[in-house]
Amino acid sequence: MAEIKSTLDLIMEKTSHLRLNDDEKKEGRQNKIRNSVTGLVQKYCNNAIHVKQFKKELARLETGNTAAVKQLLVNEIVDRMTFNDQDDPLLRLLSEFFEAAAVEKRYREHRDRILAAAERKAGERKQQLADRYGISGFSVKPNLTADGPWTEKLQEMIRAGKQTLCQEKSRLKDRLSL
Repeated sequence: MAEIKSTLDLIMEKTSHLRLNDDEKKEGRQNKIRNSVTGLVQKYCNNAIHVKQFKKELARLETGNTAAVKQLLVNEIVDRMTFNDQDDPLLRLLSEFFEAAAVEKRYREHRDRILAAAERKAGERKQQLADRYGISGFSVKPNLTADGPWTEKLQEMIRAGKQTLCQEKSRLKDRLSL
């Protein structure tokens, strides 16, 4: 009588001759580290871990490739920035691990510019509501996301800020590789 094999046994038999070359192994390790860094940053942003735990986990990942892990961390932090109040944990990570005063300065400049433009637009909309419909007061909150031209302008401002942050990120990564 024939032996009944599990799916795993069948797969192992069929793929026993396959081997990863050195480049594929290296790429697999890099992907694993990248995913770990991404997960760490996400946990920190979600307040699932504190800075102390973050440092421990990062040190574990850094064994043998500190510069690469630091560059991945810079990429992850800067790429996640969206110029809103949810970026504060990311700014704390930047200041904790890097001398990133220039990145923080550029970030704050763009965020302040975006917030000021949003306040001006909200003021204009409130005035339009008061003039056109007689609606005014503290409880009036214009819905700027429903304003197509404003949303496009906001997205353009965010893109410009991202571009500036990417330039600062490159400078920071250059300093790390020295």
